[in-house]
Amino acid sequence: MQTQFEGGCTPEQAPRFLDWINNRGGIISWQSADLSNPGLCICTPANNTDGTPTAPPNWRFTVDYKKLVTSASEVGVYYDKEVKRLPIKVQKGDSMNFVLTDDSSRRVRAAKAEAGLGAHYVFDGEEAVILAPDKVVPLDVWAKQNPKLCLTTKNS
Repeated sequence: MQTQFEGGCTPEQAPRFLDWINNRGGIISWQSADLSNPGLCICTPANNTDGTPTAPPNWRFTVDYKKLVTSASEVGVYYDKEVKRLPIKVQKGDSMNFVLTDDSSRRVRAAKAEAGLGAHYVFDGEEAVILAPDKVVPLDVWAKQNPKLCLTTKNS
């Protein structure tokens, strides 16, 4: 699902993103400079609660952020639908981490590709739940549809 939006969030993140646009100078999207995780992207408010610019979240991110979004009409609120559930197995990775087995990883990647652009997964017990975008609503429209969910306090 391709859209015209500069950024996106889930319905759960929408109140916070709207607050950042209205009270904190916008949303900064930081792209990882860590070569072991180049796809990592994190969003933060543009400014701290005292009005000073937000620093990169941690050492993985440079001061050169990916983009700054200052309008709610530039952010899409993405609603997902469950596409498939796959049983998975994990194995001990490096250090104290656990990772998917090679077979489970292949099946999850194939299911994501089959589900289409924007598909992702979450874990639910011993299953990987494949989710795909179902619909997208501009954040400013979402705010009008959900006024009780919008944060009203400054500096949240």
